[in-house]
Amino acid sequence: MPDYQWFVRIHDDDTTSMIVALYLLHRLCGVAWPQAAQLTVAVQRKGFADVAACASRDEAEGLVVALQRGGLRATLRCR
Repeated sequence: MPDYQWFVRIHDDDTTSMIVALYLLHRLCGVAWPQAAQLTVAVQRKGFADVAACASRDEAEGLVVALQRGGLRATLRCR
């Protein structure tokens, strides 16, 4: 069975503030504040950013759901 790497991606939207995105990245993804700020800027510039990599699909899906409940547009992808 191949070893998949699951990625959580957040997308830019018109409703969620940068402060909320920073908080959720720090709290749910365990990203340090400076890196969370860089990721939110990347989302605003490119429209999306990969914010976490997970070994299992279940773990990644759980994180996507948590981010969505916090108000972010998040998706899951496999590379």
